Amino acid sequence: MTFELILTAPPSANAMRSAFVAQGRVRQVKSPAYTKWLKLAGQELLEEKAKSRFSTRMPPPPYEISIYVGECNIRRDLDNFNKPILDFLKTQGLIEDDSVKFVHSVLVQKSPFASEKGKVRINIDYFGENE
Repeated sequence: MTFELILTAPPSANAMRSAFVAQGRVRQVKSPAYTKWLKLAGQELLEEKAKSRFSTRMPPPPYEISIYVGECNIRRDLDNFNKPILDFLKTQGLIEDDSVKFVHSVLVQKSPFASEKGKVRINIDYFGENE
């Protein structure tokens, strides 16, 4: 079973957190850019759910995840797409966890299949016990 989702490209994994010093200790919080993307991606996911493109109950692991990156206006490393997307999928309940116990492979590639500029296409393949 494969589930496909198209989202706005996330900020780089390097830009997910903002650090500051408080009471002599370094603290980290979600950056404004990452917080903004999480909200936007959540809205895009709700739109996909409204189209009834998938069940709200996802099959059990293991998962294989493919991330197809469209054209971007900024220079960035391809591997910096993984972390924010996998964390989002986990937070939204689309995958049980993003550890190697549950996610058996992650493919990230630049591709025209990503749809429009500034977007990513995410395919989640489920190979759980019910498949």
